Amino acid sequence: MTTFGDRSLEGALDLPELQAAALEYMDEAVYVRGADRQLLYVNPAAERLTGRKLDVALSMPCYRVFGDAGGQCNRNCPIDRAIAAGEPLRHLEGSVVDTDGNAQAVEVTVAPVPDPNSPAKAIVILRDISKLRALEKSHMKALMAAEQANRAAEESEARFRDFAGLSSDWLWETDTEHRFSHVSGNTVDDAWRFLGRRRQDMVDTESDPDLWQPFFKALDAHEPIEDFVYPMKGRSRRRAWISISAKPLFDHDGAFQGYRGIGHEVTGEVEENERLRSHAMLDHLTKLLNRRAFDEMLVGWTGPDVEKFRGFGLVFIDLDGFKAINDARGHDAGDQVLSIVAERLRACLRREDQVARLGGDEFAALLSNTSSEEQAGVVAQKIVDRVGEPMVLDDGKPAAVGASVGLAMFPTHGTQASSLVQAADHAMYHAKRAGKGQYRIAAIDPVLVGEPV
Repeated sequence: MTTFGDRSLEGALDLPELQAAALEYMDEAVYVRGADRQLLYVNPAAERLTGRKLDVALSMPCYRVFGDAGGQCNRNCPIDRAIAAGEPLRHLEGSVVDTDGNAQAVEVTVAPVPDPNSPAKAIVILRDISKLRALEKSHMKALMAAEQANRAAEESEARFRDFAGLSSDWLWETDTEHRFSHVSGNTVDDAWRFLGRRRQDMVDTESDPDLWQPFFKALDAHEPIEDFVYPMKGRSRRRAWISISAKPLFDHDGAFQGYRGIGHEVTGEVEENERLRSHAMLDHLTKLLNRRAFDEMLVGWTGPDVEKFRGFGLVFIDLDGFKAINDARGHDAGDQVLSIVAERLRACLRREDQVARLGGDEFAALLSNTSSEEQAGVVAQKIVDRVGEPMVLDDGKPAAVGASVGLAMFPTHGTQASSLVQAADHAMYHAKRAGKGQYRIAAIDPVLVGEPV
């Protein structure tokens, strides 16, 4: 009989007292599954997550306990895959349905039990990430609202131009050589400075050819310009963003005479949009990239433009000893540790490298233009050493964590994002199994190179 405080049940899986006590107070939901998909153990966090108590859970197949809709889990079971492969599965996302019919977003970890004589075949850990996803959703809604507001503002400006006869903050005209011949209104600089000069005489157009090439192509073709936004320096050398619209002018014989247009400053709108986009891509605690932004960046680094990179390294970092600090000293202390680790990771990397918090106490980094395992290994060891240094928290008490690091190289260990992630994750797992506080480089496995597993 298994006993947890005043809870006991005949037929539940027996666990040593220390393990049972730890499972009793974990925030993550823990299930122990047997060979026939029956559950052998459910901890209190699992009961809170789904509302199904131990006696109910032990009487049902695991896929029904998780609230599986339509039998998808039963037909494509990640637990069965982990048991068959003999390797843990991490970073899976899914949902469980509680007894009230509410779906809860969860992050899933499946660890197979290696002992063939044990009735337990796998340990399933579910971490509730519904609040995190709700926060991300609210950020995306704010971004979408800003974009909709921008579109509404542009439509309003178009109507205003129709009614006001191209009246705006400032009006301008150019000659056949695109030199300003008339400027009036509230510009970002003194109007007289424009006269006789071309836009490229006042703005660095060579630093961003992707922005300016379509504009100059339209000028050469004598086509209308609509809502073209570009940066320039105005009074006091401040950087401002300008939006211009213009129409080409022709004489009665159809000869091109120049452009007549309007312009106004949109610095506030551009900076607000950039702020919202940046906020939606950052982890709110550490101000590192969040998992969504990191995944998108990794896909881009392995995408069609991969020729711009001469190889790079993918580093997975999992903190050792973090949970003990978080449990013993509270979430505020845990958050301080994560923030300190984030700063230490930044200090270990170059400006062109990228670092992210994937969630919990897991981090990742991209080492750009790095094709040498030795060079990447130096960085990985630097991370292990720097993260492992003692720290003092706000309460004046010391704290210490370690780092288990897995390193995978592009394209040696994979040419697609999924294969690189799997390789780095396996390497990190081997670093932990070898004693933690160290790094391991992924093995070259032909299964992991090329198409995703």
